[in-house]
Amino acid sequence: MGWKDRLLLVVAALTGGVVGGALLVGTMAHFAGKTVAETVNARSFALLDPAGKRRAGLSVTARGLAAFDVYDNAGVSRAQLGVLPDGTSIFGFSDKDSKPVAVMNVAANGGLAAFAFFNPNGTTRAEIAVKEGEPAFVLGDHNGNRLLRLEVRHDQPAVALYDGQGNWRSLLTLNSDGTPEFGFADQNAKPRAMLGLQPDGRATFLLSSDQGRASAMLSQMTDGSSTLELFNKDGAIVSKLP
Repeated sequence: MGWKDRLLLVVAALTGGVVGGALLVGTMAHFAGKTVAETVNARSFALLDPAGKRRAGLSVTARGLAAFDVYDNAGVSRAQLGVLPDGTSIFGFSDKDSKPVAVMNVAANGGLAAFAFFNPNGTTRAEIAVKEGEPAFVLGDHNGNRLLRLEVRHDQPAVALYDGQGNWRSLLTLNSDGTPEFGFADQNAKPRAMLGLQPDGRATFLLSSDQGRASAMLSQMTDGSSTLELFNKDGAIVSKLP
């Protein structure tokens, strides 16, 4: 199960809430003349306001989720803190309809930490995450489709823009040697054009076919002149200017 699926499952579990449960009082001690329980065993606790409404609850669900909920006057859990049996921790905020609005998650395994904001329909609107030390920032549309991704991978930054189908259409990267590249893709996410700089500052513009082969390349030479190369469908040069 992915971490997003876990978040939705946990939020749903948290909003259920469990009240009551028999108390099993452990070892007793005396402090300041009063009897004090050193250990109290229970399945759940509820804190009530002066009107008797539940405003906070501490419980452990049948699935082993340890959860702390804070409720509004309508009895809706608006803030949740939970820890799954595997150690994954979740801190979330919900709206008046118990739908998640913002959730912070730290996975027990995999080195993933994320903070996400949700649309009213439950899809992700924005997310910032760090996985194994690599940060990423993602923005989505009203349906949760990815529109923009900013990331740093192996100390190389990249910015990608996506269409409504989830395919990347433009990509700006900075390589480890400092050279930038700006690429464009078609509706099938196949690279079709790329503009880049060589380490010595020379510029190159490349056009590709839908099979991924170069069809034309305009390059800047070391003496400042330019050359244009045209390729056939097999990638062989058929014409070169000058």
